Amino acid sequence: MTAATAQPGKWRWAGLFLLIALPALLLVWRFAIFDARLPQIAGRLAFMAVPVLAAAVVGTLWRGTLPARPDWANRRPYSRLMAYLLFAATALLPLATAALALQAEGHPLTAAWPAILNLAGTMLPRALPTLFLTIALNFIICLIQTEIGLSLGVWIRDRMMRHSADRR
Repeated sequence: MTAATAQPGKWRWAGLFLLIALPALLLVWRFAIFDARLPQIAGRLAFMAVPVLAAAVVGTLWRGTLPARPDWANRRPYSRLMAYLLFAATALLPLATAALALQAEGHPLTAAWPAILNLAGTMLPRALPTLFLTIALNFIICLIQTEIGLSLGVWIRDRMMRHSADRR
C-alpha cells in the first residue's frame, strides 16, 4: 500500500502488465516482424497494439479494486511505471531475439560480440543524433501506449460496474 493513495503498490500492477505484455510482444516480434510471416504494416500495428491491450487488461483489474474512478493524476504513476518497464523491455527485445537466432544457428554468442562492437563503433558517431531521436520517440510512444491502455481499461471496468449497478 502506498501511503498517499492507500492503494495496492504500483509495482504489482506494472509486474502484471509486463507478465501480459512481454510474452505477447515476443510472439509478435518473432512471428510478425522477425520471421515476416505477416505483412509489415500488420506486424507493426500488432506490435503497437499489444501494450495498449495489456495495459487495458491491467486497468480493468485495477479499477475493480478501487472505490471510485481514478482521475489522470491517480493513473499517471501507474502508467509511467508501466511505460518505463515497457521501454526497457522493448529496447532489449531485438537484442534478445537476435541472440536467440544466433544461438539457434549454432553460433556462440561470444563470437558475435566483436562484430557487433566493431559495427557500433563505426556507425555510432554518425548515427548518434538519429539514435537519440529514436530513443526519445520510442519512450514517448511507450508513455502514450500505457496511458491509453490504462485509461481504456479503467473506462471499460467503470462501464461494466455502472451497467451491473443499473440492472439491480
